Amino acid sequence: MLRKIVWIAMILAVIIGISLFGTGQSTVLAQEQPHNDFMGIWCLGKIVFSSDRGGRFGIYLVSEKVMTPIVDSVDNDFHPKCSPDGKQIAGMRTNASKVSTIWLADVSGKNQRLVAKELTPSRSSQLAWSPKGELVGSFYDQKKIQNIFAVDIVSGKLRPLTTDEDMDKNDPVFAKDGSLCFSGRIVGEQSWKVYCDKKGKRMLRYDLITNSSMMSVCPKDGRWAFAEQVSPEVSIIAIETPSGGLQHLEVGSDFAIFPDWSPDCTKIVFSAVTPERVFRIYVYQLDNGQVTLIDRPTAGSLKSAPSQMATTPSDF
Repeated sequence: MLRKIVWIAMILAVIIGISLFGTGQSTVLAQEQPHNDFMGIWCLGKIVFSSDRGGRFGIYLVSEKVMTPIVDSVDNDFHPKCSPDGKQIAGMRTNASKVSTIWLADVSGKNQRLVAKELTPSRSSQLAWSPKGELVGSFYDQKKIQNIFAVDIVSGKLRPLTTDEDMDKNDPVFAKDGSLCFSGRIVGEQSWKVYCDKKGKRMLRYDLITNSSMMSVCPKDGRWAFAEQVSPEVSIIAIETPSGGLQHLEVGSDFAIFPDWSPDCTKIVFSAVTPERVFRIYVYQLDNGQVTLIDRPTAGSLKSAPSQMATTPSDF
């Protein structure tokens, strides 16, 4: 349990540390002030990520020369997730009271709207898109158990996908065969393992000695990538090989998390802690093992507010 607490605390320290970096708008170069870039994903071949380079966490798009804020608010925006057709981005917005909403926007950041509100996300609150076009996340239910829920993007209504009370569940993803998978921990135990639910049956997908979570599935061949914790201070990226084994990537950092496959499954984007103890976005090229830092000057500033966004009624 201590191992998991330390690992979570390191990630939360980034969020809590926002106040150390100042507030307000930012148009300065990324290298001129401390900031954290993490939770990178691929969307139509481009990288979208969460960063506090504007004084609070917003969602940024990587272009050839700059990083542009596309979604932001007076609160903090995390966990962007691109829709399967690449036309929309969803994400989590969390206020100072740790109450969250789910938002949806075009890839450009336009047409933002709130989909569901007043949520209590679980440990990581990673989102996924279901085969039915719903957003799926892990939230605390009324009995304080972390379960998986689907969110209708039109009505905002939540539909439970798991209801059992003997296991906490996080980081939902969908396998290539459509089964719901997640990082699960039996209540009272310490280790998180990877499970998949299919046709009413739950199967253990990865029985790892260490904790694992923050998962991604290759859209072409269904191979897995996840962050695997090997000690309280060390987290590495592991990917499934074509033969079904696991390959640990040499990425040059002792603490790497949030892997995401590129659309053609030739690259992995991930977040890693630098020697300066801040998060940065990197890309791992699978054919040659090359690791590239993704860093650009910031273009534009954070300026929007929740009052500028249309809301969708939610019924819990």
